[in-house]
Amino acid sequence: MKPDWIKELEAAADKFWKEEYPKKNTEQKKAYWKETLEKGMKEQEKMGLPAFGIFNKSWFDSVKEQEPEIENLLNSLFENQWSKLYSNAYWEAVKTEPEPDSEDL
Repeated sequence: MKPDWIKELEAAADKFWKEEYPKKNTEQKKAYWKETLEKGMKEQEKMGLPAFGIFNKSWFDSVKEQEPEIENLLNSLFENQWSKLYSNAYWEAVKTEPEPDSEDL
């Protein structure tokens, strides 16, 4: 049996995806993904790992189940926010490969 805190966390996530996230407009969704992903990327870097290590094909496919327009939202982030910081090789790898090869970046 799951501990109560895990059940509460899962219930909160379920509520977010079913009730709160669908009410967001495109700009709010872009802001959500930018903030969420940048937090994850910073945590990766703090651990001495590549920032884009949070991304892979499995992650992308699972996110696509929650947000069918994720590719368009992330395209916008890569083109307008992250293009000066990160290579598009990361973004292309996310959509096609299990793990991006750091030599290609």
